[in-house]
Amino acid sequence: RNDDGDINDAKRRLIGQTGLAVGAFTSGFGRVLVEGAEWDAMSDAQTIADGARVTVEAVGGARLKVRPI
Repeated sequence: RNDDGDINDAKRRLIGQTGLAVGAFTSGFGRVLVEGAEWDAMSDAQTIADGARVTVEAVGGARLKVRPI
């Protein structure tokens, strides 16, 4: 039995994954490419450079919370 929840929950599986910023983040908001899909994203880091690597910390609706790595 898998205690990690529904393995088909794609959004939940994104937590801990790495991706790339698609364009620069401004005021903590931008877009990222994770597992071949582009997502709206936010970060506590106010700026993240275009192409910077990020890690997904949380998923809220259709927006990912990321941090630069």
